[in-house]
Amino acid sequence: MISMSSTIAECIDEILACHNWSQADLADVLGWGQQALSEIMQGKRRIDASQSLALATVSDHSPEDWLALQTKADIAEAMRSVKTLAELAEIRKRADLEEIAPVRQLIAQKIIPRTKNAAEREKAVTELLADGYVPGTAAKKTDGQPEFNRIQNAWLAIAARRARQMQVAEFDAGKFAMLAQSLPRMVKNVQDIGQVQAWFAAAGVPLIYVPPLPGGKIDGVSFSLETHPAIAITGRGKRFDKIFYTILHEASHIVNGHWLEAVNLRENEECYGGTTKREQEADQLATFWLYPNGIQPPRPLTKQAITQLAANNDVAKDMVIGHLQHIQALPWRTIFAKEIGMLSEEELKAWA
Repeated sequence: MISMSSTIAECIDEILACHNWSQADLADVLGWGQQALSEIMQGKRRIDASQSLALATVSDHSPEDWLALQTKADIAEAMRSVKTLAELAEIRKRADLEEIAPVRQLIAQKIIPRTKNAAEREKAVTELLADGYVPGTAAKKTDGQPEFNRIQNAWLAIAARRARQMQVAEFDAGKFAMLAQSLPRMVKNVQDIGQVQAWFAAAGVPLIYVPPLPGGKIDGVSFSLETHPAIAITGRGKRFDKIFYTILHEASHIVNGHWLEAVNLRENEECYGGTTKREQEADQLATFWLYPNGIQPPRPLTKQAITQLAANNDVAKDMVIGHLQHIQALPWRTIFAKEIGMLSEEELKAWA
């Protein structure tokens, strides 16, 4: 094997010395022009695959050895280029930035400008993360991880930036708690849910829709904006029951006072069954708001029985069907699921 400290010219000189040949002799043996051989030795011409085979035939080195030397020479030549070094520095900066935030996705959703310039990207991402800083959050996630990843952090930053831009009343904790508890009796269909943003704003809580970033696996989040809490949802799946439950779940975090705690609620939590204690508390309160009279699946589970369960708790039938699916009393492909309302992208964007 050729030492990688060697050069192509040095290895060809070894062939000449070993056989006591001149350059003209070797060129003739190889069937090349002498000028071509001279240019290869001077680094003015590259060795290709067929030439590496020819050189291997008259030396103790393999074709791979000769091509490895050529690759080394190519890299050394490229590294002498100021343009190449600048391009490599840009690549390194873009790579470092991609470790922090999903830059390509942010560009695709027009959150940051479309540019290859690393400095411009860094400025846009830094501003986004600064605008979107929140001291504490509580999130309804489906990835099973306690900490937010770079995609989820970027989504949260977008949500916080937009929430800060929304005009809301001064936060009234009592008013919001009463509203949240009453919400299941006020929202019975897709049309009703469209009013929730205005109701929350009147109680001092921004409610916004931020489209999910691919791979984010997050349904919603409640977070602090220092003086008041806020809620953001992704609308994943667009099912009425799932979106409404996510809103109730995040509202229960606020009512439970989780937003006031100056800690990151994604970390250092005592977990039970993969769900943090605070998440369990939020689920319990949201479920109580929905079903204060309890919800025991009857047998048989008929359409009439489901309608009666909804009437007993004065909630939308969609919510009962979704709950029964969640506790596996109904299969996910049940015919009843066809009755669940769906929110359109246009309806969700009204909350953007």
